[in-house]
Amino acid sequence: MFYTHDYLHGVRIAQMAKGLLEGQFPVIWSQDFGFGYGMPMFEFYAPLPYFVGAIFYLISGDLLLSVKGLYILLNVLTMWGMYTWARYFFDRPTSALAGGMLTLASYRAVDIFVRGAMSEAWAIMALPWLLAGITGILRGEKKGMVMAFWGGITLCLSHNITTMLAAPLLLLYILLYIIVYGKEELKQKKFAIKVVKMLVGTGLAVVGASCFYLVPAFFEKGETQIEQWILSDYFDYHNHFLYIRQFFRDQFDYGGSGWGDQDGMSFFLGWAQWLGWLVAIVAGGCYGYRECKKKKVKWLHLDKNCTNVYFFAGVSVIILIALFMTLLKSTWCWEMLAGLLAFSQFPWRFLGVAIVFLALVAVAGTLWLPKKWQLSAVTALWLLLLMTSAHYFQGDSYLDEPAFYRDDNGYIRTESSYTLVDYLPKTAANFNEQGNNWEAVDESIKIVNRQQQPNVMVERMHEKLYGIESEQAGDVELAIHNYPGWSAEINGQKVPIDTSERGNITVHVPRGQINLGLKLKQTPLRFWSNWVSTLTWAIISYLMVFNQWQKKKH
Repeated sequence: MFYTHDYLHGVRIAQMAKGLLEGQFPVIWSQDFGFGYGMPMFEFYAPLPYFVGAIFYLISGDLLLSVKGLYILLNVLTMWGMYTWARYFFDRPTSALAGGMLTLASYRAVDIFVRGAMSEAWAIMALPWLLAGITGILRGEKKGMVMAFWGGITLCLSHNITTMLAAPLLLLYILLYIIVYGKEELKQKKFAIKVVKMLVGTGLAVVGASCFYLVPAFFEKGETQIEQWILSDYFDYHNHFLYIRQFFRDQFDYGGSGWGDQDGMSFFLGWAQWLGWLVAIVAGGCYGYRECKKKKVKWLHLDKNCTNVYFFAGVSVIILIALFMTLLKSTWCWEMLAGLLAFSQFPWRFLGVAIVFLALVAVAGTLWLPKKWQLSAVTALWLLLLMTSAHYFQGDSYLDEPAFYRDDNGYIRTESSYTLVDYLPKTAANFNEQGNNWEAVDESIKIVNRQQQPNVMVERMHEKLYGIESEQAGDVELAIHNYPGWSAEINGQKVPIDTSERGNITVHVPRGQINLGLKLKQTPLRFWSNWVSTLTWAIISYLMVFNQWQKKKH
C-alpha cells in the first residue's frame, strides 16, 4: 500500500463498521478516537465514503482490501461520470477522452497518491454526475433527476467543503446553459414549469436526504475544538494561495503546501488539458470568425449552429473564476467571505472544481475541426494524456506491511488519536497545551478516578450499562468525553451529568449497588434533521416503487 499524508482511512472504516454493528445509525460517535475518550467524528467528517468502506470491510473482513476498494470504485465512477456528462455534447470517442482528462488530471493524483484526500476525491467524482443530471433536467429528461440526486447526495455526504465551493459555480452553469441552449425552449410555459419543478424538486430531495449530516455538521461545530485547529497556524487559508505560474509547472512531488510558490506538492493542470483548452480557444475562435465573415454578421448575431462556441466560452469563464479563487490576488474575496471560506483551509481546493469543467472544455476543440481530423485529434490528445500523466499515479513509497491500516482499538486510541484531534469536544482538555502529555485511556478503564472498575453489562460506542458498588456517595468520572446528547440514568432514573477538568462525563452516584446507564441520544437539532432525512428517503422510495409499478402497468 502506498503512503499518503492522510493514512487514517483504515481506522475510520473500522470505527464506522463497529458503530454500524453496534446499532448506531447514523454513526456519529467514535469511542476509540479522542485517545479512547471518544469524539463525534462522523457528525462532521465524510460519512458516505467510510460507510461504503465499512460495507466492504464487513463483507471481506480485510481492512486494506476495503481501502483499495474505495479507491478503485472512486476511479471507475469518476471516468464513467465524466463520460456520461460529456455525452450530452460529444460523440463517444470524444466523451471517453473527456473522462480521461478528468480521471488522469494531475490534481486527482495529488489527492489520491500524495494527500490521501479520499473524501475530496469522492466529491470530485460526484460533480460530473451532478452536472450530467442538471444538464438532463434542463433538457426535460426524467433520468436527469436520478443522476442529479445521487450525484448531489454523494457530493454533500463526501465533502461539505467542496459542496460549498462548487455551489455558486453550479448555479453559473445552470444560468449559462439556459442562456445558450434553453432560452427558446423555456419560452414554452409547460416546458419551463416542468424544468423548474424538476430542478427545485431534485434540489429539495438532495438537501432533505442529506439533512441528517449537513445541518448538525454546520450548527454543532461550535461544540467541538474544530475552529481552533482548522482556522489557525498552518491551516490558516492565508498561507496557501497559489501563483499563476504554478498552474504551468510540472513538478509532481509528495510534500505539503505552504506559503509562496515553492510548495512541496504540484498544482499543475496537465499538458493534455492545457493543449486541449488552447485548441478549443483557437478552433472555436476561428470557427466563429469564419461564420461571422461568411454571414456578414457580428458575433452576437451568430445563429444556433454556433451556440457551442458561446457555451464553451462560458464554461471557460467558470474555470477562470475557479482558478482565480486559488490565487493570492483573490485574498480580498476570501476576506469578504471569511466566515464561510475560512473553513476550506486551502484555497487551492477550488482546483477540484476547476478540473471537472476543464475536462469538458479540453476536448471541445474537436467540434470545430474538419471531420477528417477529429478522430486523429482525439487520438493525439489521448496519447499525450497517457504519456504525460503516467508518472503522477504512483506512490512515493510503498509499505510491504501496512502498519497504518489496522483496526485494533489500542492502535486507534494511541497512534491514530494524536493525528486527528479536530473533533474533540470543546470541553475536552486542550491538546495543544497538553501535547504529548496526553495519555490514551486503557480499554479496560471505565472509571478514571477509581481503582475499582464496574461490572460491564453493556458496552457499545453509544450505549453503556455498568454495575457500580460504592461504599459511600460520590462522583464517578467516566472515560467518556462529554458531548451534547449524552444522558445518564441510575437504576432507570435520569440523573444530571457534569463535566470533569479532562472534559469527561461525571455522575454523582449514591452509596450501595447501582446500575449506571449512559446513552448518546439525539439533540433536538439532530432529531429534526434525522426526521427530515427519514421522511425524504421514504418519499423518494415511494416514488421509485410507484414509478416502477406504473411502468409494469403499461
